[in-house]
Amino acid sequence: MNTLILTASNHYAGNANALVTAPYYDIYLRTTNGTLTLTNLVPETLPHPEGTCELWSGRWTNVVNNITNSYHVLVIESRLSPISKPIVQTLTLKSYPDLIISDQVNVTRSIYLTAQNITLTTNGTGAASTVGGINFTSPKIIWPTSTPRLQNLTNWGFISTLNAVFFGGSRGSPFYNHNFNEPYVSFVNHGGITNHGSLIWSRYFENTGTFNSGVGAVTLKAATDTILNGGAFLALSNDISIHTGNLTVTNHPLMAGGSLDLWITNSLSGGDGMTNGNIFTAGDGFNLFLKPDTGDLLGTTVTNFSPPYAETLNYWSGEDRGADNSGFVNNVAIGHLILNGYTNAAFHFIATGDRNAMYVDLLELQGTAAEIGFDGTGYVIPALEIDDNMTIYFADARIGGLSVAEHINGANHGRLVWVSSYAGNFSSVTLGYTNSVGDTLFYTVNSALRNSTSIDSDGDGLVNAVDPTPFGDPPPSLLVSSYSAPLVGLNVTITNSPKPTALVSWNTVRNSTNHLYYKASYNPTNKWLTLTNFVYKGPAGRVTVKDPIKSATPRFYKVRIDPPKKK
Repeated sequence: MNTLILTASNHYAGNANALVTAPYYDIYLRTTNGTLTLTNLVPETLPHPEGTCELWSGRWTNVVNNITNSYHVLVIESRLSPISKPIVQTLTLKSYPDLIISDQVNVTRSIYLTAQNITLTTNGTGAASTVGGINFTSPKIIWPTSTPRLQNLTNWGFISTLNAVFFGGSRGSPFYNHNFNEPYVSFVNHGGITNHGSLIWSRYFENTGTFNSGVGAVTLKAATDTILNGGAFLALSNDISIHTGNLTVTNHPLMAGGSLDLWITNSLSGGDGMTNGNIFTAGDGFNLFLKPDTGDLLGTTVTNFSPPYAETLNYWSGEDRGADNSGFVNNVAIGHLILNGYTNAAFHFIATGDRNAMYVDLLELQGTAAEIGFDGTGYVIPALEIDDNMTIYFADARIGGLSVAEHINGANHGRLVWVSSYAGNFSSVTLGYTNSVGDTLFYTVNSALRNSTSIDSDGDGLVNAVDPTPFGDPPPSLLVSSYSAPLVGLNVTITNSPKPTALVSWNTVRNSTNHLYYKASYNPTNKWLTLTNFVYKGPAGRVTVKDPIKSATPRFYKVRIDPPKKK
């Protein structure tokens, strides 16, 4: 019922088949076989009551008509729980290179983990804890000094602290002959990280879990690869900053109460917007300070808020390629940008170089950003301040669900420009066309252009909005009628970064249903197996599916593309 001290200063051989429970622990364990596993040693809960009882006592007398009444009132409010969580006052685990933690430890005083590789993992049925976790209950416990040799961190459970955390190597005596900081080799998070700010410095970073930074910021510095897939960065009161060489972000919200800042040197992959897109929010600017060589955010919806009576600064380094479709390719084009301004709020767009541009598939204006005026020379949106060396190109623009692409084209002294030739995921519509021999062909066009009430694209006297065939005979380059091998262009390449993977790619069109099959032998008797199938919602172009290589067995692929239904 009190404190249990466990000490194995030479070699801890484990606690298999033992049942150890105590409300307070001091643990000092060392192993010499290269791996120390902390499992089924500290239970998640104990059947011990814990909590507080608040008491209020009052006494008084009351005399009425010479009759004295004495009163005594005792009020009790019980906040007792039938269970309690064990407390680990001191946790010292010495192992090299590996340490595996499968128990949940609530540390109050100090923690010292000397392993090179630390893994917080899940447990099987009937274990003392469902998942491994470390909870720092004192803000005086500092993560990097508590893990002086850590190079590879893998979290399937949780890490919780009361302060900000530097997830990186803080080196010093006795393991190093001088003091310095360096990045982790790898940091892979599949669980939960809760604190008041995270500074992550790792050569390779992968996140499928959740970082909740409380009132702090999330700053990620990854020298090579960053993979964000299915998790979340939550900095609802502060900034999110990502510095990396290669960024892959799919189904991964980035929610910043402050600014959302990107520095990307090599490549960016942001999903297709339908099956693996992203939701970003920024309360104080969305910034691209360094543009990668390749990649876009055409599958991402970004909501940029501007607080009342504030000016939100947005720095952007996209290349200005004019009102041309090329501006939406490998130029960090945004799929859906929502500008929502509160009372007297403003959005200021600033070029990072001599001349820059932001390309947006769908620009949606809300709040003060939806107010359009006229300054004597043309339309102007007062809430948008766009520098002279900066231009925003958009394929469609909407206010209240209605397109205003034509209306604001050239507004703000030519700083807002409509690219009517581009038909993206958020700005396009698929039309059917029947040729002279009765074949139904399909093509994708800009939605605002197709629904224009002033443009007559085919010159037949009917504006596009009421013309059943607004573009006459579409050019052959837009039509898709067959799916022969040369058109499909099925191709397979192999990459070893970060793991051996087959990259299977082919050409497809918007709203088509794609089926990818495989088998280990081209023998006709072997059946084709489905690897994946999906409806493609992006613009006509090339798609890629990743197939991890798990053995030396050969693989053959084939693809089937079902055309979209006529609208």
